[in-house]
Amino acid sequence: SVNDGDLPLTTMSEHKDSRIKYMHWALLPVFLVSGYLLFWPSFDSAWLMDDILVLVNNPDIRSLANFFENYYPGRPLRELTYLIDYQFFGLQPAGYHVQQIFWHGLNAWLVFLLSLRLFPSKPVAWGAALIFLVHPLQVEVVANISHRKDSLALAFCLASFLAYLRGRDSEKLNRILWLLAALLFWGVALLAKENALALIVMPVAYELTRPGRGHRKLFLGGLTLGIIGIAGRILSLVNNPEFLESIGPALLKLGKFGHYSYEDYFLTVFKAWAFMTSKLVWPLNLTMEYTFPVPAGWQDIQVLGGLIGGVLLTALFAWAGWRSHPMCLALAWLLAFWLPTSNLLGHLSYFAADRYWYTPIVGACLLGSYSLWWLCRKSRAVYFMLGCLIVLPLAWLTWQQQEVWSHEEIFYTHMLHVSPDALEGLVGKGVSTMAAGDLDTAKHYFRSAVMRSPRDWRVPQNLGLIAYRQGAHADAKSYFQQALAMSPKNPEIHNNLGSMYTELGDPEAAIMALQRAITINPHFERGYTNLGVAYERKGDLVEAEAMHRRALLERRDYAEAHYNLGVTLYRAGRKDEARESFATASRLSPNDVDALFNYASLASETGQQAEAAAALDRLRQVDPQLAVQLEREISGQ
Repeated sequence: SVNDGDLPLTTMSEHKDSRIKYMHWALLPVFLVSGYLLFWPSFDSAWLMDDILVLVNNPDIRSLANFFENYYPGRPLRELTYLIDYQFFGLQPAGYHVQQIFWHGLNAWLVFLLSLRLFPSKPVAWGAALIFLVHPLQVEVVANISHRKDSLALAFCLASFLAYLRGRDSEKLNRILWLLAALLFWGVALLAKENALALIVMPVAYELTRPGRGHRKLFLGGLTLGIIGIAGRILSLVNNPEFLESIGPALLKLGKFGHYSYEDYFLTVFKAWAFMTSKLVWPLNLTMEYTFPVPAGWQDIQVLGGLIGGVLLTALFAWAGWRSHPMCLALAWLLAFWLPTSNLLGHLSYFAADRYWYTPIVGACLLGSYSLWWLCRKSRAVYFMLGCLIVLPLAWLTWQQQEVWSHEEIFYTHMLHVSPDALEGLVGKGVSTMAAGDLDTAKHYFRSAVMRSPRDWRVPQNLGLIAYRQGAHADAKSYFQQALAMSPKNPEIHNNLGSMYTELGDPEAAIMALQRAITINPHFERGYTNLGVAYERKGDLVEAEAMHRRALLERRDYAEAHYNLGVTLYRAGRKDEARESFATASRLSPNDVDALFNYASLASETGQQAEAAAALDRLRQVDPQLAVQLEREISGQ
């Protein structure tokens, strides 16, 4: 039978049932299948937020040669997993979720194994693993492909610590092999995300809390050094004028206008602690970016809550370490991985974000599951009943939360509902509204975004696009130049400027702007395609074809490049090749009426009547009126 979970650290190795058994491998498919069933709606998720930067526009994931070129420096392990997905799914987001959910299900299984090592109780292990698997805070990392770095780093951190624990209980050669495996797994975790560095706390905490001669003095010494280190880091921030300047934009996003101070910053940090803890306990109204007022002083109830919570957790950790209780390692995990993302030691992108919880929540799940087991007086029936009352509602909320990530319109509307002044919500809503054709409303969102981040290049960039569409070409050029002043090496801005010149009938100016774009990013497929269009408008069909084919070398499934190559080939009189290009474009982009129209028309013109009929049938489904027009043209032939 399995121990009830009250064993001190010194006796864990004496109980063979607490070791990782081969039979536990059979549970891995259980967690994986559960993960796929729970996160099935995420297969409908679109590319959102950082997905565009780290996936759609990232050439490193398209080939091994590009990967080693490392144009977009980032987390290499994450890019390697994207490279595998890209070979199978191109840039279709649904396929990427197969691997995304796999890593989350694997992490839940590893949490189960870790719980068995720390609290040799199967009910506690099942509770911790299931809460980790189903908690709604996990949706951001699982649904948003760009956050795979978090699930990868956690998987190898858990594997590393489990290998370390196994090595400490092994003899001679086996001990060395397991400890080397722990070191290897840790190194791989660091290739996924830098927060894996915090794992070093775990073996230190394990050694300092193992009962033995003088262990309490060692533990108190280690705890004291840790507190001194944190205090020293805070003092170094306070004495760094550059840090004060860097936190200005962060506080501005929260509506702190005018003068700000270090006190404002740390008040906001402590308030964010309470805010994010409330999301852990009561996970409603979750979104990608949260905004809340900067507290006016230390009397703010959330500031006090964050401070008191931090003190209580530290005190509980000290008590558990003094007693050599397994809870100390659960708390060590929670604190070690939470502090680097809590903004106490330096500013990150946001004061509060769901994804910041993904790794530290392991400690919270272990602590919560054990606490519930203790409160139930080790009664399996009561624990199971209360556990279901916790896990099932969390799973239902997780299912519902995935709808938020299904489409950008829903995503940004929900974000602004939760946080009306969120910068990302304002910019994203402006872009989606602009795409829908409501340019005046889009301008309202972008101008509101300026209040939250005056130096965000995306605002003048999109205002320039709106001005161009409204025919205010001088204003458009001025906005694009403002964006370039903020981000001079941004290929997107040069690309849009070049596209505007092309449409205005100035191919020479367009070519210059687009050449700057591809000089900055030699793998910029949209830049090559737009450059090809500029050459085609100029009448240089040879260069136009070369640019479109270069775009396809960068991204073989780029429908727009296939379409524009078809236009160029048709103008060059190469109708059969043009038909093939239009056919590929219509296959890659089934709702592109221009590609379908040109494909059907050219298939009929070249005598491919079966292809023409099939393309015409598809066009009828997308645009019946255009299909009728084409039928008349074909009949006239």
